[in-house]
This record gives sequence, structure tokens and C-alpha cells, in this order.
Amino acid sequence: MTLPKHPQYTEVYLRSYDAIVRYGLLEEVAFALLVDPLEAEDLSERIGHRTDGRLMIRSLDALEPPSPAPSLLSDAVSMGSKAVSALLITLGQWVKAQTSAEDALVGLFNYDTRVSMFCAGRVVEHVMDTVLPGDSATAEISRAIRSFSKKDPSQKTLNKLSRTWMQNAQDSYNILPHGDLFFMSARLFMSMNRGSSDELRIRELISMLDLASSALTPMYMDRYPILGEARAEANRAIQLTIAEACLNVPPNQLRGDRS
Repeated sequence: MTLPKHPQYTEVYLRSYDAIVRYGLLEEVAFALLVDPLEAEDLSERIGHRTDGRLMIRSLDALEPPSPAPSLLSDAVSMGSKAVSALLITLGQWVKAQTSAEDALVGLFNYDTRVSMFCAGRVVEHVMDTVLPGDSATAEISRAIRSFSKKDPSQKTLNKLSRTWMQNAQDSYNILPHGDLFFMSARLFMSMNRGSSDELRIRELISMLDLASSALTPMYMDRYPILGEARAEANRAIQLTIAEACLNVPPNQLRGDRS
């Protein structure tokens, strides 16, 4: 007998989803994907959360400490390429199900920082390519972002990029859309600073998304003359860009850590 899959999370067995997912958290959905559906109900009774939000499984032996639930990309990597592919698909579906691009990107950050940084970079590239295609300055930013997919940037590189594009943004403050695009890029590079607290990095990400929305909204004004509707469509386009980026996370980002 073939077990049915979830209608929204098409790689997740419905039995696992019903047993594991309580709050709709990304880590819960990922665990529901990676767990054996025949074991899901038994495990659901032993699931708990650490203060950092990480899912834990209590041992049957009361003297043994709880163990992390297999729910991260590193867990999928250890299971093989099919598990990785299924998890990336599930990440994209979870992003689409969120109420906003901000909720989606912050949720990704809390789940896997590397993946969220890759997706944030794709948002910046999408906005720049849409608003200023062929511009030499935005092309330079895109080259830097793409290089991060091959090799992690050093803190020195990130600090230099942040300072450079923040200064360019200030110099272009009254030149639209360059000012917003340069501020957006500077915020992206700041959010990548692993020496900053998670709270500060998330604030930079939210600021980046707001600038991305402001830059992209005028592109929808012809079809949606009411500003609020145009901005909503811009935000939806950003959210879909994040979802699509989840499907294309490069191998060097599949570490499952939160650095």
C-alpha cells in the first residue's frame, strides 16, 4: 500500500506531517520529510524544543540526554542526493506558504543561515536585473554575490563591500533607482557578517527586503495603479524568487549549520 503525500508539501508523507508538525515551523516540516513515516507517530510523543528552537527527541531511557531530530540539510546530505533534492523542494514549498517574503526569509535564516544568505543574494540579483538590466554597477554587485556561491567570503571582503556600497548609496541618494539598489546591496553584505549577532543580521535582512520592495514596486504600477497593490505584487515576486532559489542552493552551502 502506497502512503499518501501531503497536498502542499508533495515530498512529505501525510502520516509524518500529521504526527510531527504542530506549529508549521520549517524544522518540523523538514523532520516530517526525513523521518520514516512508520516511526513518525511514536517519535511525535518524544519531541521537544530547545531554547534555540532546535527540535530534540527524548530518549526512551530517562537517564540518556535528548538527541537532535534529523531535520537539517546536513542530515539530508548524510541520507543521499534524493533526500537533499526532496528537502530543497520542501524548503521552496514552505517559503511559498508563508504570509510574506519577510516571514519566509527570516524563517530560512533561523533554520539554515547559509541557505538564507544564498536566497537573499538571489533576491538582490533579481531586483537589480529587473530594475536596471545591463547596468555596470549592479553587474559588479552581481559578480560579487555569485562568487560567494563558490567560496565563502572573508570578513575583510564583506566589510569592504559593505563600506563601498553604503558610500555609493549615500552618493546616489537622490538618484533613483540607484540609491535604493546600492543601499539594498550594502544591507545584504552587512547581513552576511558572521561576527554580528543573529538579531542584527536579521534586521539587516529585513531592511534589505524593504529596499528591494521599494525598488521593484514601480515595475508593477502599470498593471496595478494602486500603490498598495503594486507593492504587494512586488513582495510576492520577491517571495517567489526566494522559493526558486531554494531549489538551486549550491553544494558548498549544504552544510546544515547556522553560521
